[in-house]
Parts: sequence; C-alpha cells; structure tokens
Amino acid sequence: MELMKLGSNRGIAGKYNLKTLDAVLKFEPFERRHTWCDGTNYEGIAVFAVLSDGTEFRLESGFIHSDGNEHTPDVSGDAPVIGEQIAGLQVNALVFHYEEYGQNGNEEWEECLPITPPDWKVLRRRIEDALRKNTDNATLFGIANKLNCKIY
Repeated sequence: MELMKLGSNRGIAGKYNLKTLDAVLKFEPFERRHTWCDGTNYEGIAVFAVLSDGTEFRLESGFIHSDGNEHTPDVSGDAPVIGEQIAGLQVNALVFHYEEYGQNGNEEWEECLPITPPDWKVLRRRIEDALRKNTDNATLFGIANKLNCKIY
C-alpha cells in the first residue's frame, strides 16, 4: 500500500483529480460494470475508513451496471460522498482500493490517506524503542544517512 499524494498526477489522486482534502471529501466511491458478449469490464474504487480504535469499514459506493447481452436498461445507484459518510466518526485514515479488469488484463492497487495527524510523542517513543532494540549497525547507519544525522 502506498501513501496517497494529493495534487499529484500519479495514482488514484491523479486519475480522479483529487488535489485537496476537500476534493476527497466530495468524492463518491463508485463501481462500473459492463457485461457484453466477450466478457465483463469492471472499474471501481472501494473506500475503507480506518477508525481511531483500529477498525475498518467499507463506505457505500455508487454503481452503474449494464448488460449488453440482454439489452436491458442500465441499473444505477448513488451513494453519499465520503464526507457525508464519515461525518461524526473518529476517522484516522481512508484507504482507497482501485480495481480494474476486463479483456485487456487486470490492474489493482491501494493507497492510504491519513486524515488526522499522527501523535508525534507516541510515534517518537515507538521509534526510539525500536532503534534501541535494533542491533544491526547497517540499518542504523542507513536510517541516519536518510535523515542526514551523524552517528558517533
């Protein structure tokens, strides 16, 4: 899973023009499925809300299902936007799961968007504990090198 970069032209944010957190909260998760004589094409984004207690739940998605074989009318449904669905909940992050498949192959990936900033005191304490317990000098020097810190 990757970290979502808003305002980027890459990944889910780039594909659906999500430049700000406001744009994300106005986004409607969706799925499109079209069945025809040679198979099925599918494209969809499922969004999962990660709550402060660690539980995850899937948000509702809008959908469009069409069947070219039976010549029946398309079936569609709307869902509330992300902001309406998570209003009043203690959401730490949103996980976007993109999936596309059809005649030309499959594509699938996930991106995470943190909503609330991390608790820096807890994060610092956990990192310090992990570094103290780590005995591999190569790892320690690699981390120090990435952070432009000197180890004496």
